[in-house]
Amino acid sequence: MPAIYDRKELTFQYPDNWKLDEDPPGEIPRTVSVTAENGAYWAAMIYEISSSSEDELKREYLETFRKEYEDLEIESVQIPVGEASMAATDLQFYCLDFLVHSRLLILTRGNHRLLIAWQAEDRDFDKLE
Repeated sequence: MPAIYDRKELTFQYPDNWKLDEDPPGEIPRTVSVTAENGAYWAAMIYEISSSSEDELKREYLETFRKEYEDLEIESVQIPVGEASMAATDLQFYCLDFLVHSRLLILTRGNHRLLIAWQAEDRDFDKLE
C-alpha cells in the first residue's frame, strides 16, 4: 500500500518502503524527498512564486549538474499528464559505472513554484517513474 504525504503546499503518494525526508514545515524554500534503498529518489523543492522564475530555477538546477558531470546530456521532452502533456527536461550522466537518468519538471501552483526532480539508474527509471 502506498504512503501518502499531505501538507498544505503538496500532496503525493509514494512507495511505503521509501524513506521520507523533509525540511521543517513553514520554511520556504523547502525540500521534500523520498528515497529508495537503491538510491533512486523523487524530490520537490517548494519556492515562493516571487523568489525565482521557472527559467531561473531550471538554469540553476542544470548548472549544478553541469559542474558535477562532464558527460551530462540534456534533452527537452514532453511527458504525458492525463490526456495532455507537459514540458520537462531529461538528464543522463554517468556516476561511477552507472548510467543515471534524471527528470526535471517545474510547475507553478497558486503562490508557489515547485521544482520536481526524480532520478534512478537508467535501467530502473521507467519502472520506478
